[in-house]
Amino acid sequence: MRYLYLSVVLLVSFLEVEAQQLPAGFDYSVHHLRIPTQHVGADFKILKGNILEEAQRQHTAGIIGLLDRGNAHTTFKPLVPFDVESPYTLIYNQQVFFFEIERESTEVPLTVTEIYPSVRHVPANILKWYIKFSKPVNPVKIYEHIQFRDGDGNPIDRSILHLDTPLLSADGTLLTIWIEPGRQKRLLGPNEHLGSVFEQDHEYTLHISNTLKDAKGLPIETAINHSFTTTEPDRIKPSTALWRIGSIRANTIEPLMIVCNEQMDYGSLLDAVSVHYKGTTLEGQFNYNSELNEISFTPKQKWRKGKYSLKVGYQLEDLAGNNLVYLFDRPLAEEQDGKLEDMQTITFICD
Repeated sequence: MRYLYLSVVLLVSFLEVEAQQLPAGFDYSVHHLRIPTQHVGADFKILKGNILEEAQRQHTAGIIGLLDRGNAHTTFKPLVPFDVESPYTLIYNQQVFFFEIERESTEVPLTVTEIYPSVRHVPANILKWYIKFSKPVNPVKIYEHIQFRDGDGNPIDRSILHLDTPLLSADGTLLTIWIEPGRQKRLLGPNEHLGSVFEQDHEYTLHISNTLKDAKGLPIETAINHSFTTTEPDRIKPSTALWRIGSIRANTIEPLMIVCNEQMDYGSLLDAVSVHYKGTTLEGQFNYNSELNEISFTPKQKWRKGKYSLKVGYQLEDLAGNNLVYLFDRPLAEEQDGKLEDMQTITFICD
């Protein structure tokens, strides 16, 4: 009789959970949940996970989002998209339902396609890193999934500058990571109390956790560990005087190759460099190979014979944040020794 009683209890519990699965008529995706009624009571909330215990459901905060009551249905749009293949609990009108967003069979997992700089030796006072993703990432709390680690694998406290709005490209695929400037710039409070984020001649790792998700809530394919070694801090302004310009042939669209004399900051480089012909800025595609320290420019139209100019704006930076006009780590009272409109120009000939 005792075993029969236990079997009945387990069966009832199983049926109760099964009955709470979200029934037909509910429309949901990573961006919304649509309930087929406009009459939704004040007890409405959505919880992360399958919450079976009533007491736990009452004391668990609901997911933040916008609730919109229509003529025939009620729509909830979460502030942060629902995660794919993660359980949720829906509560409304004293009812409890479970649901889960299934992964689409054609969905390709998120990957990291590039990390800039990609070289394994960088100055100890490096200021910015760039992470290129295969598709748009979820920016909400993105810094919780990215960290720098020391040689023993320990996270480095206050290494990344946490911005309220992460610096993402317009398409959501290129993330700019700022190393805490207050620690990288000498004589500032964070630097004097905590020291620089990185020390010279040490090994470190940029770690991207497998908990990072794309804009649809799908996790990254695998965790990423990008190791690098620090060299002497760079406190010299960059200059184009030592850049080497390759040759090009007229009536072709072969790329113009530019070899730099030092590692350049990926983000500022693409905005600072332009090619001109007879006063007109050429349309085309710039790319930067940080391993070869080489810029390439492929024009949209064929090259013509004549004189060209490569113009480089003052905002071009090296890896330590030094630009053509001033040093990043200069004394606060020191005046800039150039003008912000300064631009360096290199001329070359197309035969």
